[in-house]
This record gives sequence, structure tokens and C-alpha cells, in this order.
Amino acid sequence: MTTPWQFPAASPVIAPGQLHGPLDARRASAAHVIERDGRYFMTYWGADAAGANRIFAAEADVDRPNDWRPLGPILDPQPHAPYNCKGPSFPFVLPVDDRHWLLYFCAWGEPTRKLPNTTGVAISDDAGRTWRYWRDQPMLALDRPYDREATGSLWVTHERGRFRM
Repeated sequence: MTTPWQFPAASPVIAPGQLHGPLDARRASAAHVIERDGRYFMTYWGADAAGANRIFAAEADVDRPNDWRPLGPILDPQPHAPYNCKGPSFPFVLPVDDRHWLLYFCAWGEPTRKLPNTTGVAISDDAGRTWRYWRDQPMLALDRPYDREATGSLWVTHERGRFRM
């Protein structure tokens, strides 16, 4: 059974501050939604009034796709990591198998170029319930003529044992 999408004309599906109060009061955007166990699992970029970026999670029943329930912040800024000290944004979740998931994100760090953005990855070993940063450095080096300024949001597939961006 499919449920038709509904777009409320007067308001966004998720407004800043609606799900996580002051933690996403400045921004609630760049959502990525997957289906998990008969529910929709959403990650999205949120920012607080001071501009700290975080990745948040929410879920909705597939038969009520506009009734999101907050699951909390899942990635906070890494104050000790210059590449992500201002926090993650633009999430993309990739379930690799039933338990192991990856979350690719655009990191906001100290400005050293035109854009202070690089690409990072976080890991979940419990199907997206808890997350940890892979490391304190970006996963993509800024070492080619086409990416020396910045990298950021991306999509990844996993097919026949290979990851493709």
C-alpha cells in the first residue's frame, strides 16, 4: 500500500525548532530519508541559534509520513577537530548490512580556503541507533585540482562489495 505524499501549503514538513527545540532552532534542512523496519528514518542538518551544526534523526510511520518524531542529535561538532569543529551537515545514510551503517556528511571547520567544507564519515554498528566519527580528519583529501577548494555533500551506493560516490 502506498500513501500519497502530502505537502502542507502553509508550513514546511519540519520547521526549525519543531523537533529538537533550541538545538535545531536556526536550521532544519537537507534531510535524507530511508525506510527501516516499516518506518521512515530521517537524518537532517540542524543548527542552533549560535550556529553550531548537528545531524539529527527522526522517524515516522510509513502510513503517516508527515508525523515525524524526534530521535535526538546523532552527531555533534568535534571541537578538537579543525575540519569539523563547527559541526556536520548534509547527511547521507547508507545501510551496508542489517547492523553496519555509514553516514557521510559535509563538515564545517576552520576556514582555510574559500569554503570551510570537507567530507567526513560516521559509523553505526547498531543499525543507526548510535554513531561515532570514523576519525578526526576528512575522509577525502583536498589534493586534486577539482577539489582543492572544498568537498561536501555526496551520495554513495554499495553494490557487489564496492562503494561508489
